[in-house]
Amino acid sequence: MDNDLSCNVTEFRRVVSSNDDDQFSLNFSDQSVLTDSTVEDQTPENKQNLKKQYKKTFCMFCEVLIVSKHFSRHLRQNHKDKSAVSLLMESKCMKEKKEIIANIRAKGVLILQQRTGKIIPKRNPCPQSNDLDDYSICAYCKAFFKNSYITRHYKKCTQSLKSKNAKFENPKVSSFLFSLNSSYQMYLKSNPLRKNLIKKLRMDDIGKTAISDPIILEYGMRLLQTAKNVNKRIPLARNKMRECARLLIEIKPLLPIPSNDIKTIIDILKPEYIDYLVQSVKQVSKYSENERSFGAASYALHQGKTIKDLIDIAVYLLSKKDPIISQDSLKNSSEILQNLNTLSKIVEKNWAREIGSIALKDLNVKKSRNHNKKLLPLTQDIMKLRQHCLEKGKNSILALKAGVDKNQYLILLEVTFLLVLLHNRKRVGDVQFIELRDVTEINNIQETDEIFASLSKTEILLTKFYKKIHTIGKGSKELLILVPRDVQEFIDFLIKDRDKYDVEININDDTAILNSSSENEDAAPTSNFTIPISSTGMIFTDTRF
Repeated sequence: MDNDLSCNVTEFRRVVSSNDDDQFSLNFSDQSVLTDSTVEDQTPENKQNLKKQYKKTFCMFCEVLIVSKHFSRHLRQNHKDKSAVSLLMESKCMKEKKEIIANIRAKGVLILQQRTGKIIPKRNPCPQSNDLDDYSICAYCKAFFKNSYITRHYKKCTQSLKSKNAKFENPKVSSFLFSLNSSYQMYLKSNPLRKNLIKKLRMDDIGKTAISDPIILEYGMRLLQTAKNVNKRIPLARNKMRECARLLIEIKPLLPIPSNDIKTIIDILKPEYIDYLVQSVKQVSKYSENERSFGAASYALHQGKTIKDLIDIAVYLLSKKDPIISQDSLKNSSEILQNLNTLSKIVEKNWAREIGSIALKDLNVKKSRNHNKKLLPLTQDIMKLRQHCLEKGKNSILALKAGVDKNQYLILLEVTFLLVLLHNRKRVGDVQFIELRDVTEINNIQETDEIFASLSKTEILLTKFYKKIHTIGKGSKELLILVPRDVQEFIDFLIKDRDKYDVEININDDTAILNSSSENEDAAPTSNFTIPISSTGMIFTDTRF
């Protein structure tokens, strides 16, 4: 019996997903549906009304609104010749019947929305919330929910629970992607790197604009293509994409053409719109004409280069007639290419005079004013911090020898990272991403005439207690990291007990030895390790990795 039920469900899904005209007729009559692009408000305005209003759903077979409580009876009486309804009538499992009815109802509501712009939420909407933008569609069960509820729905959606990839997706991003055309959806999902780039974008108006514009999306991809560590560069690429989308949104009301005519950022990259581009950048960066200062001077400074990069991407895609570009743009490609080349020259020669020079001066003035507020640590502060780290590290090793303790392992990891950072005075990223193979190839400092000739006897004696690590730093340049003897013991213990904590803290053999999470470089490990307050009142907190 269970095999028959599973076969029925499989057959039903095949029927519902088909586009057979016999199953789904899309010829709507004007009398059967409302054509307003709003949410169907099925809540009585006055609870004291004598006539009770019932929630309705849309039948995809006869194209009329049916009271929800009578929907299953309506299907059995009027559409028993349909394949999906036949499976419903043959099923003897109540849970399976509910699933089939829910899918038929969701398919009908989806057809109603696609043809008329009208939606019927699965949950009863509030009378005060009839805005279509407040609702999202579940990419799996195809039902409409409030934006604030869609994330909770994903956790218990019967269709998403059956998908292996659902738990790694952002519900709001998946909902928005479902609303795009199928060819563009295939383009977004064709590249795993592109999927990883957009899956954590915040789905406000700026995020939706960034995803739906192929030029902005390609701009984010180019930032990742030049990165050695892609996961580390993804947050930067998302921020740059949002900056471009914010510029596109800001310039729309300034242009003399209707906002609906602007589909992508190519439509605003025209020589005659240079003044509007400058004005929109000033608005986003909060420029004050009276004080001649910016709220975000760095944004105004680098936005000129961003516009030139967008122009280069548009020229590249139009020149090779990429299918992701709209057909209207491809038909007028010669004219658009000429406008792009002209705008590129204008931006290159005039952007600094229009906005870049003022932004740079304002940025330098703010930096100089804030320079005196910085306090540098004293030598005794650094010695106090180093001694505290050594004590915490030794205590962690004693605790780990007594038994497995994830928090103590993380404390030892943080302590080792900070000690190496203090001793070498390198960038955080240079020490943070030291790989395991670099540590296993650690060598003693070899005596050479060129180096040792410049050292004193005491310094030559100290070299016997140091080891060196060759690693790759910023710009793929080789760096030399010196490790003292006491820190060497910590590193050896970390490598020795690495396998015990492999599952818990997600450490792989080829990832950084001083990084506690290979999947999320932006997240700091959780531990009880605290930094002592220095005598100057500063707190050393630069141990995040």
